[in-house]
Amino acid sequence: MREVEIHGRLYQWVKYFLVNRMIQTKKNNGISSKLIQEEGLPQSSSLSCTLFLIFINDLPDVVQAKKTLYADDLVMWHTNKHPGISARLLNEDLDRLQNYCDKWKLKINSSKTVYFVFTKSLRVAKKNIRLSLRGTNLKKEEIPTYLGVKLDRQLALKEHIQDLRGRANKRLQLVKRLASTSWGADKNTLRQLYIGYVRSLMEYNLALQSISCKTNKDLLDRVQSQALHFWRNALHTNSCMRDSYKH
Repeated sequence: MREVEIHGRLYQWVKYFLVNRMIQTKKNNGISSKLIQEEGLPQSSSLSCTLFLIFINDLPDVVQAKKTLYADDLVMWHTNKHPGISARLLNEDLDRLQNYCDKWKLKINSSKTVYFVFTKSLRVAKKNIRLSLRGTNLKKEEIPTYLGVKLDRQLALKEHIQDLRGRANKRLQLVKRLASTSWGADKNTLRQLYIGYVRSLMEYNLALQSISCKTNKDLLDRVQSQALHFWRNALHTNSCMRDSYKH
């Protein structure tokens, strides 16, 4: 905490919050004796996530390759026309990462640690690169997902946009069902449901979608077009219903 310029009363409060904490386990009617928690953070504490991020704040400095860290999800990559060179450098960084985790008593989830090759060459994409962590070879992921985005080797985002279209269509169908009720066919209600429930899904990582080809982006445009036609027809039906009530 001092390395990130956290001092004064806040530092003292967090220090006393963590030091000499007692833990106890209960199972059925039995209760264990109390022990001092020498490592880790209190579970279910609202501060635990923030304190853990401060704890691993210097982790990116250990890795020499290009990297990005979002919460506890670390991605690192190396670019080279020779895959073997990239593999060797990444393996060296994996060793540094493991040493860092051993020093600070952290554990890497090997089952969720995978690798992927971004390339336009189909021959290179079919190659299996040997990347290992603590003697265990990492699994190659064909369509890796990072922060909810499905990636492919050419970054065309075809699978990601197709998945978005499918989920957006399901949500749009639900909005259509709500519009069939007496309270759901209101103009403002339909508009807010579409923007907050359907369109918000398609606008997730919108900047990244710009690198996709026009054919893929047209898939999402069709969903918006369907929503627009549905909205106009629903408003027309709602207007006719009100006119009939007046007569």
